[in-house]
Amino acid sequence: MKLAAVTLLIPFNVYCATWQFTYQNGDLKIGVEAEDQEEAFKKAAKACFKYLTKGVYPGEEKGLSIIDTCVNPEKIEKLK
Repeated sequence: MKLAAVTLLIPFNVYCATWQFTYQNGDLKIGVEAEDQEEAFKKAAKACFKYLTKGVYPGEEKGLSIIDTCVNPEKIEKLK
């Protein structure tokens, strides 16, 4: 009895788009790749916060101000 090995190739078509978020009167632009706008928004907000705090805890009041900036982009563009 002979056994045949069969390989199934299933293509995964994961579509990622490039999104650009603009903050602070155009002074800060962050580009991310994501499957949809919600995922892109989360990635951009995290990157914005990390950039504006430079990885250092800014204190509660300043931190809340930075969060407010990062969750309210002035412009969202889907580039491709």
